Amino acid sequence: MHYTQKTGERGRRRWSWPPSFRLHLSVVLVLGMVSSSASAQNSAAWPQWGQNPQHTGFLAVAGQPLQGKLSDQVFDPFTSQEMAESGGGLLMHYQVPLVNGNNVYMLFKTGTYVPCVPPGSGQPFPCGPNDWNTEVWNETDLQWQNGQLVRVWNFATDWRPVPNDYTLGGWEPLFQPVLTGTYIYVPGAGGTIYQLDQTSGAVLQQINPFGTTEDPTKFVAGGLTADNQGNVYYNVMQVVLAWPWDSDVVDSWLVKVEANGSTSLVTYTSLLPDAPTACLGTFSASQLP
Repeated sequence: MHYTQKTGERGRRRWSWPPSFRLHLSVVLVLGMVSSSASAQNSAAWPQWGQNPQHTGFLAVAGQPLQGKLSDQVFDPFTSQEMAESGGGLLMHYQVPLVNGNNVYMLFKTGTYVPCVPPGSGQPFPCGPNDWNTEVWNETDLQWQNGQLVRVWNFATDWRPVPNDYTLGGWEPLFQPVLTGTYIYVPGAGGTIYQLDQTSGAVLQQINPFGTTEDPTKFVAGGLTADNQGNVYYNVMQVVLAWPWDSDVVDSWLVKVEANGSTSLVTYTSLLPDAPTACLGTFSASQLP
């Protein structure tokens, strides 16, 4: 399957899915389509992920022709197995590539995928989406050199998604780093994140807002984001590992990281005191939009 990033009118990104079943990223890039928070936030309070919850953000630049394909990159070698487990659906949440000048920072998966036999059976357990820990999430810097995207550095993070146990239906949680200043921040294990140098990929520090010990029950959940001062924000959830989706979370936090690595955090229970613990209403499948 080709995963083709294209730009149309007013720089809006469009995604096409031709019928081939090899997953490639065809990157159509416009210089200036920079996702660096420092450059974008002069005109928007939320410059990433479409600017706001309605995704009304756009760039006032001319897009590449829709047929333009500048590079072909295989970043997930497991798509045929992943699709077999879900009856033909690709249930991944892939990182949005981050563009800064001639550099493209994006996810590449390595490691191994343990298929179920038969696919979708969940047996022998753990397998398929219940065995995400055998895969490795890498952040890779690709750079335009002589008209080609060339790999400059690669960082294999120890981040893993929250265990699945099929409650998620096989949907893989999001892995999304963020650019700010000269750094790129990448999710890590135990509720930590890594601060990397954008140019070399060198690890400048592993930031742990919970102390010095990594807790395997804590997970970076959702994407990282940044403000125009270079502060990074992200969510951490702590789960019961044996039954992560059949038990309430142990705790959850909103974390703020400053450029020097200092951290502060607040629990979601303190942000939302007396939040309801039961559904306020129900609706049938026929009422779905």
